[in-house]
Amino acid sequence: MGSSRDTRVDTRRTGADMKLTKPAAWLVAALLGVFGALPACQDGWNWFDRGQRGGADGRSASGDDSGVLLSKAIEGTIGSVAYIRGQRRMAVKGYGVVAGLGQNGSTDCPPQIRKYLGDQISKRYRPGATVSGIGVSPEKLLSDPDTAVVTVFGEIPAAAQEGARFDVWVEALPRSETRSLACGSLYTCDLKLPGGGGSTDLVEGRTLAMAAGPVFVKPFASATDRQEGGEAHLRGGVVLGGGVVTSPRRLQLVLVAPSYQVARRVQDRINGRFGATEDVADATSPSLVDLSIPPEWVGREARLLALVMRLYLYSDPSVLEQRAQDLVEELLDAETDAESIALAWEGIGRSVLPVIHLLYSHPSPRASFHAASAGFRLGDEMAVEVLARHARDAASPHRLAAVRTLGEGQVISAVAVLETLLTDADQQVRLAAYRGLRRTSSAKIRSYQVGRDNFTLDVIACEGPALIWAKRTEAQRIALLGAPLSVIPPVFYVHPSEALTLSADEGAGALTLVRRTPYSGMVSGPIRVGLDVEHMVRLLGGEAGADDQGRVTGVGMDYAQVLEVVSRLCQDGVIAASFALEEPALVELTSPLRPEDRPESEF
Repeated sequence: MGSSRDTRVDTRRTGADMKLTKPAAWLVAALLGVFGALPACQDGWNWFDRGQRGGADGRSASGDDSGVLLSKAIEGTIGSVAYIRGQRRMAVKGYGVVAGLGQNGSTDCPPQIRKYLGDQISKRYRPGATVSGIGVSPEKLLSDPDTAVVTVFGEIPAAAQEGARFDVWVEALPRSETRSLACGSLYTCDLKLPGGGGSTDLVEGRTLAMAAGPVFVKPFASATDRQEGGEAHLRGGVVLGGGVVTSPRRLQLVLVAPSYQVARRVQDRINGRFGATEDVADATSPSLVDLSIPPEWVGREARLLALVMRLYLYSDPSVLEQRAQDLVEELLDAETDAESIALAWEGIGRSVLPVIHLLYSHPSPRASFHAASAGFRLGDEMAVEVLARHARDAASPHRLAAVRTLGEGQVISAVAVLETLLTDADQQVRLAAYRGLRRTSSAKIRSYQVGRDNFTLDVIACEGPALIWAKRTEAQRIALLGAPLSVIPPVFYVHPSEALTLSADEGAGALTLVRRTPYSGMVSGPIRVGLDVEHMVRLLGGEAGADDQGRVTGVGMDYAQVLEVVSRLCQDGVIAASFALEEPALVELTSPLRPEDRPESEF
């Protein structure tokens, strides 16, 4: 068979060319859609003879824009006849109350929002209930300077199912006297589709999610921000992973050309591949196939949907075997979409393993990596060593991708490879290995819940340069790599808010800690804590209190404050470790706290 290069349609045109050809492309797509609705498998015709069908711009119905319209990874797939509805993020909004602010809150609240919150509080809490020692009657909550009314924003992820978590942003109401949301915690509130455009418009309609949890106020910039504009930055923050979906997102496949026969075929192919315990797809009309997420795919929804779009509609084993062979040739063409080819192999199933095994030792890094990634996701032990080779090779262009793939946890032997990568000189490789191991039961990681709902501390036993890493999306988590880590005296540190003082003379065997509470301003007596960083972090973030012998077990600093302390001690060389914040996926904390307004997506 000749190279797939011979059958490729060249879409690399100028903007003017595209404008001239759009109407023609739309007409061809429409005609193909009509013919595609005819009965299949008659007179020798099958799905693989159909070619690529597209939308108005000549692309595949799935939105693929690889420029390889006739790729064997796309021809005859579900993605060639349908697209997915429900893959955009959904903006939601609500109003809530943040408590635990000491005297930094305010009683300011427009009457309509006060009434709205009063009704919500009355429904959610029984009379006389308290949270953190504060009565939760509407009058007490909204009239206490320890609290502040906030606007809550979030974006429900595409395909999110009931119980899925996402970040939410909170902001003090405009023109309120709230000074800071630091150390505060958001009471449970409802999130709904935004209504009007005003900042104090009520939010009505069906509740799609709920939000609650500790507020993470942007750390590390307190002194600069005060110089540039007072404490305005303290009036907003993020509740990491604080949003919880209560109404699952609707997912549907929409056929480009309505046909009940095609819809039924799509339904049967999806259920045959992914519906082992219960149906995943339901053809409800000639145009629509409803999709649900199987329990084993929760948290990996995007991967499942990508696989669905690369499922072949024809299920004859001999034809699928030939297609798997055709994709080998395509993968060796550097201009083809290698990820689509790997997805197509994965969609076919384990029957492709004898075919792709031939590529595991291929001299092309692209060929060996994508073949091994497909094999690994199909549970092939032989793929582990191929991915490990890429993961250990600093020159491999697929190095990080190989580490992430090994971290998907489909093959147990991958755990040992990831453990060896914890010592790698490349920080990104180490972190990718750690994140992958966190999904397993690796003995290299000890985890502690610090405080009631403050953060998780992971202690990773490994060689290599000492590194402290912290999340700033989805969850509050600190990781200590290269433990045990110690504070090196002498040290004298004062938190920017003066909430904490740490000191130790040169040669001292312990730190002396003095804590000023944010509520009353009272200063504690000296607290002794060892030089071990793990124990210091657990003491700083632990819930304020003491054990039966009177030893202090926690001083109640929030996640942002603990990060400020640890990062400063690393910067000053008092802790001999690098400090790194996670690159945020959803929000850059030095930019606006919430996303710009955008049209809401469909349910």
